Amino acid sequence: PSLEEALPQYLRWLKSHGLLGNEGQRMGSWAFCTWSDADIAAQLVREFHFKKIDIPSCFDQWVDLKILYKRHYRKEPKGGLQA
Repeated sequence: PSLEEALPQYLRWLKSHGLLGNEGQRMGSWAFCTWSDADIAAQLVREFHFKKIDIPSCFDQWVDLKILYKRHYRKEPKGGLQA
């Protein structure tokens, strides 16, 4: 599905799990996890702007797992996030 189709479905899913309130505000303490800021801070924001979609407020916080890896292991991660 396109972003225009998937985003409302995803926001409804977050609401159904008590993670968003009726006005779309974050409920509780949680954040998205990514493997670099490029996912949300760059690519997703660019896509929202390009498609003239308002950025939902729940996308204002995320955890960059690549940074946490580097801090914990004191070395630069190689490759992407793998299962």
